[in-house]
Amino acid sequence: MHLYRIGKKNVFFFVLAAFLIGTGYAFSVEEPFRELSEQYGIEFKYRIDDDFFPSYWRRPPVDVHAEPVTDKEIERFPRLIAMAFSKYPAQLLKDNLRAVYITRTLYCYGVRYGATYSNGTIYLTSDGPDRGYSDNYLISTFHHEFSSILLNNYSFPGAQWVASNPRGVRYRYPGEGGYRALVEGTGSLDGSEPLYREGFVNDYAASHMEEDFSEFSACVFSNPLMMKELMHTYPVMKNKFEVWIEFFSKLDRSFTREKILMK
Repeated sequence: MHLYRIGKKNVFFFVLAAFLIGTGYAFSVEEPFRELSEQYGIEFKYRIDDDFFPSYWRRPPVDVHAEPVTDKEIERFPRLIAMAFSKYPAQLLKDNLRAVYITRTLYCYGVRYGATYSNGTIYLTSDGPDRGYSDNYLISTFHHEFSSILLNNYSFPGAQWVASNPRGVRYRYPGEGGYRALVEGTGSLDGSEPLYREGFVNDYAASHMEEDFSEFSACVFSNPLMMKELMHTYPVMKNKFEVWIEFFSKLDRSFTREKILMK
């Protein structure tokens, strides 16, 4: 999860009656996302209703609260999601992603989230590029969340990943992860030479193994040139990439180092 921080303005939209797409699951399609939904069999929603969040999220301790995203922001998403989806085989998306829900803000446990996931649904937030929600940030955030889903859905070599960290390097919050990073103010997405030397693409990645893998994945997919430079400069990054590409290539043979790093 990320714990930090499409129509016109008066877009006319309608909810289409769902049809069965492969799985027999029926869902509503909000008009800006109809083409993506028909192509991948994935639900898209940005109008917050009673079914938007799992029921237990509405009770303590989660106590979820969210503000609706603006129609202006929704204009950006079909293009950005299509760009993010293009990095994966269609079947891998269909097998692991049920829905993408979008809000302006999202609060859980009294903390503002940038994104999260639950039961095959990714929750993204955006409050406009002038508030830091750039195209690259939103695409990167999707990759972060989807990689977490993949980590949990398949046999991820966690011991091998952790063993690639330099001797003596430990995750800050191995039992609490990203939530504690935000509470403690260590959830920055900024990288630095000391962090790179320890094998982390940014401060948030140092909080927990899952966040480490997910931030690493986000960097690979959204900024492969940066990842190539990190691998060239820091041996630990190259070691982690070897674990990463082995995991992804087992998910689908189309994931090759040449394709991923655009050699």
